Amino acid sequence: MNFFRPRSVLYCEPEEKVLVLDDRALYVFSAKDGSLLDNMFDKEAHRFRGLAYYERDGRVVTTESTETNILIRFIDINFNKACMMEIPLFGESEMKPAGSRVCFVAVNGDYVYTTDMGAGLFYRTWIKHLSTEVKTHVESGTNWLKSATGVAFDGEDNTLVCSMAHRRIQVFGPAGDYKR
Repeated sequence: MNFFRPRSVLYCEPEEKVLVLDDRALYVFSAKDGSLLDNMFDKEAHRFRGLAYYERDGRVVTTESTETNILIRFIDINFNKACMMEIPLFGESEMKPAGSRVCFVAVNGDYVYTTDMGAGLFYRTWIKHLSTEVKTHVESGTNWLKSATGVAFDGEDNTLVCSMAHRRIQVFGPAGDYKR
C-alpha cells in the first residue's frame, strides 16, 4: 500500500494491530497477516500528529494542534472508532506558545509526553488528573530543546528528549528536572 506522506507508525501488541498515520487517514492493519482492517478519519487525519498506545484503557493517543491550543486525543480503534476523550494542554487562561508545533507523543504509565518542535518544550500530562506540566531546559538564555523531535523513557522513569537542532539527547528525571 502506498501512503500519502506517512508520519507515524505504531504497533499495538495487545491488539495485534499496526497503525499508520498519514496526511489522509489513520490506517489499521492486522499484525498477523498485514491486511487492512480499517481506514479511520478519512480526509481528516492531516490534523493529527504522533501515535502512542495507552495500555490502561486500550486507546490510541495522538495530538491535534488548533489555533489556540494543543489537544491530546484518545481514540478507540476497536469499537466506535472515534475520539473518546480529549485533554487540552493549556488551560483557558493560558496561550499556546507562538510557533508551537507538537509532533511526537509517547505514553509512560498514566502520563502522556509530547514534544514541541517549534517552542522547544516538552509537556507531561497526567491523564488521571488532566493536568499538564511544561518542561524545558534553559541554559544561558538559549533554548536547548530547539526542535524537540522525539521522546522516550529509560528503566528509571527518566525522560529522554531528542534535540534535533543541537544534535543531542537530553535526559530529564521523573520530576522533569534536567539531568544531562
